Amino acid sequence: MGADREEAGVNVSAQQLFAALPGEWRFSRVITGQGTASGLARFQPAGADELHYREDGTLTLDAGYTGPAYREYRYRLDGEALQVCFPDGRIMHTLRPDAEAATHLCGADVYTGHYRLADPDTFHISYEVAGPHKDFTIATVFRRVTG
Repeated sequence: MGADREEAGVNVSAQQLFAALPGEWRFSRVITGQGTASGLARFQPAGADELHYREDGTLTLDAGYTGPAYREYRYRLDGEALQVCFPDGRIMHTLRPDAEAATHLCGADVYTGHYRLADPDTFHISYEVAGPHKDFTIATVFRRVTG
């Protein structure tokens, strides 16, 4: 994904979302018309205002591929905003309480993300992906691992 970005928001403050994320989460993802993924995600403190995100799981594509997959991001609290960054520190997008969605470019394609904390143990991230090369939705549900 590209490094271009715009501002974005969540249904809770950036501080509330940041405080809710540390720990282990099971995730289940549907990529419309392309496949699914599921596995374990971890948000681990990496400083006072930063979390390291890593997910490991299984990707199953409708085209027949099934295999391991992972992603990594950095979540940085910056005042009233939460920055979601690539592992190298480039900002993917910024979540702000006064905006409706998180938008960033991947080449000429636009990813519009929505973050929603349903309750302390469940949150959702969905992306509408549109452009000359892509047209699909990515919907992920995270459930906290307890016990």
